Amino acid sequence: MGQASRRQSWSRYWASGALHSCVTSYHENYAGTLGQGWLDAMGRLTRGARVLDLATGNGSLPKLAVDHLSELELEFDAVDLAELRPTWCQALGAEQRARLRFHSGIAAEQLPFPAECFDMVISQFGIEYSNRRQSHPESVRVLKSGGKWSAVVHHAQSIIVHNARDELRHGEWLFQPSGLLATVHDLSPLFERARTAEGRIGLDRDPAAHELRDRFNGLQEELERRADRSVCPDLLHEARRLTGQVLLAAGSGDSRSGQNQLAQFRELAAFAQFGSDLDKATQQAITRGQRMTELLKQPEFQPVPVEEQIVSLYAGSSGALDTVPLNRVGEFEKKYLAFVRANHADLLDKIRTDKKWTDDIQKKCDEICAKFRAEFLA
Repeated sequence: MGQASRRQSWSRYWASGALHSCVTSYHENYAGTLGQGWLDAMGRLTRGARVLDLATGNGSLPKLAVDHLSELELEFDAVDLAELRPTWCQALGAEQRARLRFHSGIAAEQLPFPAECFDMVISQFGIEYSNRRQSHPESVRVLKSGGKWSAVVHHAQSIIVHNARDELRHGEWLFQPSGLLATVHDLSPLFERARTAEGRIGLDRDPAAHELRDRFNGLQEELERRADRSVCPDLLHEARRLTGQVLLAAGSGDSRSGQNQLAQFRELAAFAQFGSDLDKATQQAITRGQRMTELLKQPEFQPVPVEEQIVSLYAGSSGALDTVPLNRVGEFEKKYLAFVRANHADLLDKIRTDKKWTDDIQKKCDEICAKFRAEFLA
């Protein structure tokens, strides 16, 4: 992942207000052995000492010192590649704020400080993501003779590093030539062609279209096998969810939106290499991705009309199927489409003839699906 993409991803994360990157482990600031370790290390400094915090995030380590070592009146320069939002500083007095200087957009490999100006350099789960051949000498350059250098990094055999390696392998597989994402990119124009009767006839006679469909189906099956074997399948599940959204957009005449989603996924995939705890949002992505995979399965020589594909894929991508047991998704789709054909043929006609997705259609689909789901699960 390039520096610009990494900065953009982390900037969005810090804009959410998170103090650090371990939000599911520590509800507020670092505590326990980790927090006490940092207090012991910084507590040995003399009053008024100057500290550099590399990859500070929203300043969890400076805040730890402010809250528990205020008598030392430590001065902090806190740098990060991302744009920062340390809103907790607003509650401090003027003198305390003056001792805290946050610097956004600063890479650890190229620090804007003179040599030998800091009494201590610190980093918590940050410097390990830099180019260490450059960042380590640079951090030593700005450290005073006899100064302290302390960092907490992930162990090479830690869970998060294992997960990151797993996701790197997933990323290589997803982005390879003729891989899943390249195939979805090539497939989406065919969904647009299938919006017309003439287009569907042409696709049926097109060997390349059949070959592309077969490749897509095979990749979907391979993705499912990989996810079953993986210790960290989050990226694969997100790819499944995205696949449905891209083809839904193409089938409703908005292929540009689908291609934008593919571009956004590339950024997400790179960001995910840093690892994270499995949170509620990730669990939701997994659940939805599994159901989208089931909806995308089509038997050979039994094409589903595009308007029905749109209704079906929207049900999956909107979360309407999240509570439907995975082993019943195929049954749900079959009965749901039969229900729509029997009771809401006008909706299908409108999607087919207008060839665009509107707020009114979306609202109607939400209402119909909610009603059917309640009956299906009763």
